[in-house]
Amino acid sequence: MKVFIAAVLFVATLNVASASTGCKRSIRSCNVTDLATGLRSIVDYEGCTSMCCGSAIYERDIYTSCCGDEDTGLPYNPKTQHCCSWPFGKEYEVHDKTNNTAEFCCGITLFNNSASSQSCCNGYYNRPEVFNHMTEMCCDGNRQFAGDTAYTECCGDTSFDRRFSSCPCHDGSIAVGIPKQNAGCCYSSDGRSKGGYNTATQMCCNGQGFNKTGQFCCGGAVGNSATQMCCGDTITDVAVDQQGLSLACCVMADSTTEAYDSNTQICCGGAIHNRGSNVNDDLICCDGTVFNKSLGDACCNGEPYLSQDSACCENTVLPGDSCCGGIGFFAGSQTCCNGEISGNGLTWPACCTNQTFDAYTQTCCGGVLHNNPINPSALAEEDPVSHTTRCCGNFANDVSLLPYDYMSSMCCNGNIADLGGLSWATSTCCGNDVIDKGIYLCCDAVALEKDFGAESACCNGIVINGTSTLCCNGLPQPKPSANAQCCGGAAMDPSLEICCNDTPRTLNNVDPDKAICCGDGCIDGALYWCCDGKQYQKGALSGVDVSGLTCNDLFSG
Repeated sequence: MKVFIAAVLFVATLNVASASTGCKRSIRSCNVTDLATGLRSIVDYEGCTSMCCGSAIYERDIYTSCCGDEDTGLPYNPKTQHCCSWPFGKEYEVHDKTNNTAEFCCGITLFNNSASSQSCCNGYYNRPEVFNHMTEMCCDGNRQFAGDTAYTECCGDTSFDRRFSSCPCHDGSIAVGIPKQNAGCCYSSDGRSKGGYNTATQMCCNGQGFNKTGQFCCGGAVGNSATQMCCGDTITDVAVDQQGLSLACCVMADSTTEAYDSNTQICCGGAIHNRGSNVNDDLICCDGTVFNKSLGDACCNGEPYLSQDSACCENTVLPGDSCCGGIGFFAGSQTCCNGEISGNGLTWPACCTNQTFDAYTQTCCGGVLHNNPINPSALAEEDPVSHTTRCCGNFANDVSLLPYDYMSSMCCNGNIADLGGLSWATSTCCGNDVIDKGIYLCCDAVALEKDFGAESACCNGIVINGTSTLCCNGLPQPKPSANAQCCGGAAMDPSLEICCNDTPRTLNNVDPDKAICCGDGCIDGALYWCCDGKQYQKGALSGVDVSGLTCNDLFSG
């Protein structure tokens, strides 16, 4: 009878608990460990009033959560206790809360961060540990001394000072001696290998860097400029007695390459031949055969010929210096127009589409012939017709193109403007007109006098002294310092101010290299985060390793 009453009371208790918590009754199982024997057994329990944590069953009216899991864990009350854990090592520890809001968990240990200089170095495999984010770095769970973390970054599990080193290929390999600002990653042609190099002093060669001076890249390999040279894609050794000579490459009969002195030797037919000691004994190579250069200085169909008064036209030597349709002609007195030789008796024979003309008296503009203009500055005894012409107009519209004398006129915006006695060497276009650039400035196509001489500059249609004044958003602003910069419509001294949303803000003694804008002011980026216009002290976020993170990383859902 007593057992029945107890059972009734137990059911009644469960019903009351279920009703008060809104929990639907459910029978669950827990693999419970007997502390006396160490043996484990499956025990059923009511999930609304109890919980399974660390191989034991606890009442929920005392402990509301499990710090860990059903096999390994400890019960705790989140209202009065902290659950500190390292899930990878299945380690859990419960600590009572204090009134100190700066305490945080790092692994299974509770720390006090009143100094706001500590963070937790969390690694998946490594046991979490506290580190000083002002002097230390946490890289992939490894705590390391860094000195000044304002200049330090992570490369894999190792930290480096970006002023002197870098992580160019982002593969965990640090390039010591290569600053981050000069670092580059050099990939091989097949993408299988890579390495860092200094872009200021080196270049990339198939996965490895080489020095711009003293080395070269040849066929994907690095050579030594002092003792080697590149022949095709093959690095070829240079003999000691050849160093410093004008060397060239010769592909030998056995397909190897050798260096030779191009001043005293010639490569022909897969062999190196010595030139003669005087000009009459010099050599020429025609289709793999060596000839004495007295027979000719050029080759035509495998034979030497003298190019001074002959041309090789379709493998035949003919009189002339040029070819037209397989016929030789002299370009100085004739021209080749539409495959035919013409222009006999012309001073400067030329071709305008299919017409032969004398460029001495005419100009071809857009396929149309025009008589050359009269030079207004020609002296009485001189030929008034210009012989120094170019075309001016809208080159998208051939009809608008006309010739002009470029010694007495200029082409300004497609319009011919007379120099009016000005020297073309000191003249320039301003809109459609010509101005003397030693006297005038061209400001928005308007000529204005240089009131301040060589220091004159344009600012929204007026002339300012460019040495003492800046033009900021079209407004003249006095320079507060020699290195002043514009910030919106104002001038500022970058050593004393920072530009935030087009408004100068005082640095407040913050190092300019570390200063960042935040809201309406300036903060030290080495000590604070700026997130949505508000500053957060680095390390003040409980249990968060802030090194290398952005605001989005910290505060995104």
